[in-house]
Amino acid sequence: MEERRRYERISMDDNSGYYDYTIEIDGACFLAMLMDISIGGARLKLNDAPDKSTCGRKGTITNEYYAKPYLAGKNYTVAWQNEYYIGVSFAEPLIGSYRPPYLKDQKSS
Repeated sequence: MEERRRYERISMDDNSGYYDYTIEIDGACFLAMLMDISIGGARLKLNDAPDKSTCGRKGTITNEYYAKPYLAGKNYTVAWQNEYYIGVSFAEPLIGSYRPPYLKDQKSS
């Protein structure tokens, strides 16, 4: 499989294992867990599989459960979906560090 991403990804292997975001896709809300992230997008695991394809749909990260949220309010387009997982492309690349607050002191893999 050919790698098509333009930006380095940071894997969330050390993720807390919690659904730490609320996202919205076409009016439907889902709890989501950040699996990996780059300046241009992210892979998320949803708590519930959408009942229809979300590919090409617009969405927003509506809530983030960290003391210092950094993704809340970010808009995106769903690039791909595989049952409980979605890949999103941010409407605008992230500025500055895209390392989540709980990984600030760790090196990227």
